[in-house]
Amino acid sequence: MAAVLSLALGIGANTTIYSMANALLFLPLSVDDPDRLVSLYCTLEESSQYGSMSYPTYVDVRDRSNLLYGVIPLDLTTFTVVSLMLAAIALAACYIPARRAAGIEPNEALRYE
Repeated sequence: MAAVLSLALGIGANTTIYSMANALLFLPLSVDDPDRLVSLYCTLEESSQYGSMSYPTYVDVRDRSNLLYGVIPLDLTTFTVVSLMLAAIALAACYIPARRAAGIEPNEALRYE
């Protein structure tokens, strides 16, 4: 039962990760004019470095803009962090049951089933 459950969790996690990677990396963006895409960045007041926008700043730009249309949040760092977190969860979902099953004697496991 534990083997079936860990296999199901592993397959589900892998399917989720590869579906996200496919949607984010390989499929084209669902916009009408992809050649008109631009990136918006904020500059920090104390330095001239660029930084990503916070969500409230994005909402403000989206609501106040009359020159831009179809503004969407797209942050590579967020997508990378979420993908790595999902990969870590998938590995833990596979490793923990497998480690627990490796510590059991086969004769004992067969005796109880």
